[in-house]
Amino acid sequence: MLRPFFLRSLIVDGLQADGALLKAEDAAVRVSFYRRVKPSQTTTRPGFYGEDGEEFFQSVLQDLEIWRVPGERARPHGLAWNIGKADSSLDAVNDLRATEERFRVSV
Repeated sequence: MLRPFFLRSLIVDGLQADGALLKAEDAAVRVSFYRRVKPSQTTTRPGFYGEDGEEFFQSVLQDLEIWRVPGERARPHGLAWNIGKADSSLDAVNDLRATEERFRVSV
């Protein structure tokens, strides 16, 4: 069963990923944006972690564009290690490695 947060995010996936989604008060709407925006379309992407934290990071990991474009693959690495330093945990790094392995095979 889908949680209401993820259901709202999936519903919004039908809309264009633009600045209106990014400015939404609902974090589920912003997650839809994070998951679908092309990395080259925004220069402020690293700052999004400060607003939505783990939801942002997990959305980045699910962004297929990052895994398709070799130059973009380094972006989540830096973010994962910065998160790990901030919370003294390797959870983000481990999530990144597992996702990277999965997409390496499927994308």
